Amino acid sequence: MTGSAFPPSRHPTAGAVSISERRSGRLAAQLAPAPAPVRDRMLADAANLKSGAAAVVGRFFAILRSRGEPNGQPTRISFDLAATSEPTLQNLLTALERYAPDLCLSGGREARVAWYAARAAKSSARSARRKGPG
Repeated sequence: MTGSAFPPSRHPTAGAVSISERRSGRLAAQLAPAPAPVRDRMLADAANLKSGAAAVVGRFFAILRSRGEPNGQPTRISFDLAATSEPTLQNLLTALERYAPDLCLSGGREARVAWYAARAAKSSARSARRKGPG
């Protein structure tokens, strides 16, 4: 006997969505708030996106919209709201630099400086505790 035991329409994989199709759909949904050129560039380069890049970029543009900020001149507050950790901020800045080259990143760079300062202060406090009273 040749072929499958199932008729084509009843085969267990009939109508199944591939992993890449599911990922593509998820990325498109995450990037829905982003401007079309940014979304299109990111979807076209989906295989090279870092994990979480689409989510943070989509969240960033949703925040810009909710705050009424222009896409070209986001404030540091929008970067802080979109990226609540230093690695997430780095992911956001890297993605925006690559896929939204016209966007001003000065607010994001201010946020990065604040993360560096906080890390340095935390490290100093840890060192002081280790040394103990003097």
